[in-house]
Amino acid sequence: MQSGDSAYHRMVEFYEVDRALRARPFLWSALAHLGVAALLALFVWVGRTRPVVLPLAKSETAQMIPAKVVAPKASGGLSVASAQKKPKRSSGRLRPSNQESALGVAAVRERARRETIGLVQNFKFRTTYGFSPDPKYELPVQTAGDYPSVSADELPPRFEQYLIVEITINSDGRVVDARIMAGQVENKIAQKVLAAVRQFKYRPATRSGIPIPSQTDLVIHVPT
Repeated sequence: MQSGDSAYHRMVEFYEVDRALRARPFLWSALAHLGVAALLALFVWVGRTRPVVLPLAKSETAQMIPAKVVAPKASGGLSVASAQKKPKRSSGRLRPSNQESALGVAAVRERARRETIGLVQNFKFRTTYGFSPDPKYELPVQTAGDYPSVSADELPPRFEQYLIVEITINSDGRVVDARIMAGQVENKIAQKVLAAVRQFKYRPATRSGIPIPSQTDLVIHVPT
């Protein structure tokens, strides 16, 4: 048995494992981690300091300058007359005209759509990273208004439907536009729902503390 064991040991060679810490791989690993941390810090810093630039439509520029908007010309353009009185200090709000035309509502709706994109991106960033980058947005909050009351007696037997209503809220917190985006009901029911929704009042959304127009969707069950 001893001769067999000695022959087995001669056939098998054992090598000593070098367990010493290699400096070069450790250095490269540390540099890679530092590089990733620096890139992440740069991304967060850029997100906090980069302003959000929203191009303005022509109609919005005409509303925000200290001028009086006169009735549209036959050619379709807007004529602007200089204000006689000294303009008041702007509060940063987009105020629709008293006689709000279809063009005015469309301008507010387009501005609200673009502002809502920035608001949603800000909300996603805040929920992902735990803080809000500049500029800071705040969601609109309903302060008044009741949901429409539609009883089962006004509907066909066993009728049930969910309506998704898109509303546009201006910088004063008023609903300037409401439209049904999904769901089908009779026209009289749709008008009843939209008429009630247009009476809602909101604390408007804000960007860096300044009220802005925004859009949101309401889900309404019929019958209510």
